[in-house]
Amino acid sequence: MNNLCRVREARGLSQEALAKMAGVSRWTIIRCEAGTSNIHLEHAKRIAQALNVTIDELLQEDSDEPLPDDPAGG
Repeated sequence: MNNLCRVREARGLSQEALAKMAGVSRWTIIRCEAGTSNIHLEHAKRIAQALNVTIDELLQEDSDEPLPDDPAGG
């Protein structure tokens, strides 16, 4: 998930905090950010929901485009 690390850091979340919010393991987040593992669709949905973005936004190539606003305030 190409933008996962960028979005997570923009939200001020640690890998552990995001994992808890999304209901996945920290290792899932680590492997996704490193690109060393394919992610289950259900995990991708949970992570996207926790970050308040779409799966498409997480899969985009890293860019300098502004991140979507976080209405949750995170």
